[in-house]
Amino acid sequence: MPRPSQRASIMITLLYRFKTAAVICLAAMAAAGASALKAEETPAWRIDPEQLTLSFSEEFDTLEIARRNKPGRKWTSGLPYPGDFGKAKFVSTPRKDFPFRVDNGVLVIEARRKWDGSWESGLLSSVDRSYNGFAQQFGYFEARLKMPIGKGTWPAFWMLGTGQGLDPFTAEIDVVEYYGGRPTFFEAVSHVWDWEKPDQHQHRTKRHAVTPEQMAEKFNTYGVLVGPEETVFFFNREEIGRFATFKEHHQPMYLLLNLALEPSTDLDQLPSPQHMYVDYVRVYEWDPSILP
Repeated sequence: MPRPSQRASIMITLLYRFKTAAVICLAAMAAAGASALKAEETPAWRIDPEQLTLSFSEEFDTLEIARRNKPGRKWTSGLPYPGDFGKAKFVSTPRKDFPFRVDNGVLVIEARRKWDGSWESGLLSSVDRSYNGFAQQFGYFEARLKMPIGKGTWPAFWMLGTGQGLDPFTAEIDVVEYYGGRPTFFEAVSHVWDWEKPDQHQHRTKRHAVTPEQMAEKFNTYGVLVGPEETVFFFNREEIGRFATFKEHHQPMYLLLNLALEPSTDLDQLPSPQHMYVDYVRVYEWDPSILP
């Protein structure tokens, strides 16, 4: 490139200094604006269930499990429909202290390796195979849990619509689904499983970052507020995400708690037993006045 004249050199130097000053000024303004914006940010919405009417409460001071729900018995063991999922068989007739036990007001769900290398575990449902039991359309659903950590563990607190088996679709909400082999996040998901048109399944997923210590060393609350218009997910009662409510979710939904094992994972290195801890499960009636 030809060397510029002295006059051009002076002009370039002045222009450079002007641009530098302008950049510094703009950066300062941007920083000040960002600070002001940060100061004005609205904090994440925290839900207060005390403002709602309690409709279901399980504190696990005792535990009664029935094959068919009877007055005073809130749970049945195993899925309310035929089949299992995952690599552990869910025990339909619990034995003494397995796969469920109560310890100082906390439900312990245990997954255990059998002598032949296969696994057994537990799943609780709030309805039986005749769909007798607890289910509710809309409202706030919450559980306080402590999770296992280990490749292959798959604990969840979730809900299914009572129209399952009658409707050509299944409505499902996973309040929390946690994979112990991927311990730095959990997922909260709304599903519609279309059995007539499987290519039209619908899924809306929120993945929330956590630490393994946070999940395994202390209890956390996982909640979902299901309304006619929106479904809002919470972690420790702070909103983490929301989606439009599927029209297929406009139906009563029942509760499920389980410690499953991932079907595609080699479990040879997974220590036995594994445990999921449940402090409580509570459900509150829908009230639109709770919305911010």
